[in-house]
Amino acid sequence: MTNEKVDDQEGALERLLKQLIPGIAGLLVMVLGFYFLWFSSAKVSHDSGDWGTLGDYFGGLMNPVISFATLLVAYAVWKQQRKELRQTKEALEDQAQTAEWQRKEQRFFDCLTVYQRLVDAQFSTGTVGSRSTAEQGREALFVRAKIAINTGEVQQLTSPAISRSIGHTPAPPIPTLVELRRTLPHELRKRIGLTKADAYCRGVLATLLTCENVLGDAKDRFLPLLLEQLTQEELSLLALFLLLAPDSDRYWGVAERTHLFANLDTEGMLQLSKEHLPVSCFERS
Repeated sequence: MTNEKVDDQEGALERLLKQLIPGIAGLLVMVLGFYFLWFSSAKVSHDSGDWGTLGDYFGGLMNPVISFATLLVAYAVWKQQRKELRQTKEALEDQAQTAEWQRKEQRFFDCLTVYQRLVDAQFSTGTVGSRSTAEQGREALFVRAKIAINTGEVQQLTSPAISRSIGHTPAPPIPTLVELRRTLPHELRKRIGLTKADAYCRGVLATLLTCENVLGDAKDRFLPLLLEQLTQEELSLLALFLLLAPDSDRYWGVAERTHLFANLDTEGMLQLSKEHLPVSCFERS
């Protein structure tokens, strides 16, 4: 509750009391004046009974007025307290919502930290001529994605080509890439660099799943911030993982719900992914 609201309520109660007290005092003066005006010719009595009658007169007139004024004050205090309780409840609810939002915000940053650690943990080594090279983080993912895309294997990932790679041509209808992925030779996945990126891809998709679960109704605000961190090379590796990993089915749902590949525009990878992955993976939210 703000100080301004408290001051307004206290001021209203104070104004009521300031109006009641002079009113009661004025009524008392009128009663006394009327009594003395009417009985001014009478002598002062020495009979206690007469004084008792006088007390009954004043009490009979003033007690209902004072009781009514007391009732008004009690009602004003009750009304003020009820308003304060309602405002206190609203303030507590606002604080609870703010605290819950802050908890979700912190959980999102925890997920973002996990993702960044996954990226930083990536290493790629190779040779250029006679010189050894080593890349880390996004540079390593860039190298792995380029290897996967530029080896020519990705362009050959069609159902007939995959069928030939496993040593036989199935009878029509020819199975799709997704149907054949459980029989893909390990060497094929190794040649296009997927085996080294496997842990990274699983970690990123698991992080997206965790974000969905812990953020609740705030996921629509925070998840796009995480998805914006993914480069084209990372999206390409994730698409290849979903296409070729034998057990990637568990992650298809999160790819659809988050529209994971809405920003994928790598030539070759986009067409291949759209051919085999659900269309909702590419929709823009």
